[in-house]
Parts: sequence; structure tokens; C-alpha cells
Amino acid sequence: MVTRLRGMTSESDHPSLILFGAGYLGTAVAREALARGWSVGAVTRNAETGQQLAALGCDPVAICQLESEAWWSRFPMLPDYLLNSVGGGGRGLEGYRSSYIGGMESIQKWVETRKAQGKGHFIYTSSTGVYEQDDGAWVDESGASEPNTNTRPGLLRLAEELALGISTFSSRTVLRLGGLYGP
Repeated sequence: MVTRLRGMTSESDHPSLILFGAGYLGTAVAREALARGWSVGAVTRNAETGQQLAALGCDPVAICQLESEAWWSRFPMLPDYLLNSVGGGGRGLEGYRSSYIGGMESIQKWVETRKAQGKGHFIYTSSTGVYEQDDGAWVDESGASEPNTNTRPGLLRLAEELALGISTFSSRTVLRLGGLYGP
């Protein structure tokens, strides 16, 4: 079975991937997927990063804010894999709201317009920042913040809940990563 995604082809031996956010992690995933022959598209708010991704072989690349609908038309079909690895972009609490919540809501609405059920795998890279403890205390799942829009940990937890609620995908995974600041 071949699925065309405007320049992207998905076959059983050549999966397709759309990256949302292409900082250090997203770009590393793009390189690895392209090296394995995958079709890779990306959404990034950084024009320079977009150019680098296109030079690597990503097609299509949308340069815009994820929370907008500007990227939707570039990706007419669901790929095999979606990776949301956006960051707050150093824009404070409002940047977190826009990137994590607005971005996740945009993905959810886009997915719903594709009317495909039980397809694909959605991976969201969250952060150990969901834990409010900052005093060296032992941390486990019970220490995660409650989802809310008033704190960074709460916004991260809310984004996780939104990601897990996108039921169109056959699987949804939230990875809480820590210390991702580059190589």
C-alpha cells in the first residue's frame, strides 16, 4: 500500500513521518529517519531550521507556528508516525501555552479533519518538568503536576493529556525526557 503525502510516500518498508518541532531532537530524528529511507516532513517556526531540513531531504517543510492552521494544507494525509517535539521557544508561560497547548490543539483538529481511524503512531516528547519538585526530593509519577494553564508543569501535563486523547492513532506515547539541551 502506498500513501502519498505531497512528496511523501509511505510503504511498509519506507514509513512516513511528520515532525512538529525540529530543534536538536527533531532534527536528529529527521536525520535518522531519512538515513533509513523514510519520507519525512516537518513543521518548524524557524526559517533557518526549515532550510536545513529541506537540504537534508525533508519534504514538505512548513515554516510557521504549530498552533496555526497554516501548515495543514501541506500535509493532506496522516503519516505512519507523528512526532511532536516542540519547545516553548523561550517565550515564557505564554510561549508554553502557544507551543504546547495551542500546538497540540492544532494537531488534534488537523487529525480530525483527516478522518482516518486506527492509523499511525503519535509520539509526544514531554519533559520531566511536569514534576514540580525542585528541592532534590525523590520523584515518581505521583509527583506530577495536575493539568492546568497557570504553571509550566501544569501546561506540560495538560499537553500530555491532550496528546493521549487523540484517539485517531493506533498508539499514542508520551516520553518525559530530561536534560535535552543539545549534543
